[in-house]
This record gives sequence, C-alpha cells and structure tokens, in this order.
Amino acid sequence: DVASTNDRRRDMSLRVTDYQQMGVDCVWVIDPQGRSVTTISLDGVTKQYAGRESIRNEASLPGFALPTVKIFETPDWW
Repeated sequence: DVASTNDRRRDMSLRVTDYQQMGVDCVWVIDPQGRSVTTISLDGVTKQYAGRESIRNEASLPGFALPTVKIFETPDWW
C-alpha cells in the first residue's frame, strides 16, 4: 500500500488489517515522502527500511532482497 495522502495515511492501519484478514502474510507500506518502506507481518513484527537497506522476507520470498532506494529511483524510461 502507498501512504501517498493524509487520507491514505489515516486509514492505513485499517487497510493493513484488511490485507492480513485476506491472508496476506507481509504488507509493505511505502512512504514516498519519507522514502521508506515499513513491512508488517501477520505475527505483528514491524520493520522499517530506508536508504540502501535491503527489504527481505525469507519466509515468503526466499533469497529476495531489494534495496529500498531502488523503489524511489526514477526509471530510465520516465
């Protein structure tokens, strides 16, 4: 989910709960203003990533790693 407006930020916890009730095991909340990503797992573990920190979720995506900064880069085609 993207925390792109004040309304979306205000309702974020409701949407995260909705995703989890649907069985999503790890929700990513992307904050364009803060240039960070917060992950929230079903067991309640919350982690925040920024800069070159790599987002990982071995339980769901073994071997996956994405530097947070890559999410916010302008693509070459833009």
